[in-house]
Amino acid sequence: MKRFSVYFLLVSTLVAAGCEVNSSKLAPGQKLMVTAEVMQGYQEYLHIKGGSDAFAVSLSGHNYAYNYCPGQRCLGGASAFAPRAIQMCESDGEKCVLFARDAGIIVPYEVVP
Repeated sequence: MKRFSVYFLLVSTLVAAGCEVNSSKLAPGQKLMVTAEVMQGYQEYLHIKGGSDAFAVSLSGHNYAYNYCPGQRCLGGASAFAPRAIQMCESDGEKCVLFARDAGIIVPYEVVP
């Protein structure tokens, strides 16, 4: 029973955290300027992604991270994976935004050299 309680608490925390996932946001009308390397990382993410996943990009457009479920039976959906993707992206000290959930890009962007 204790294992279930800890597991339930962990899943509940992840799902609740997903509600506040995009702590850094773009200004209205602003595009995220991303490098070609970030877009290569996005293509890699699309190639290996599972059923639920999230891709985060730094506000500078130079760093990224993604988190995914390798199977179809993961709990919490993309909202559970987004906080971890943002946390990993921000480990270099930059603020990050959620760039994509599953295969859908959710922010306006432009690729820059």
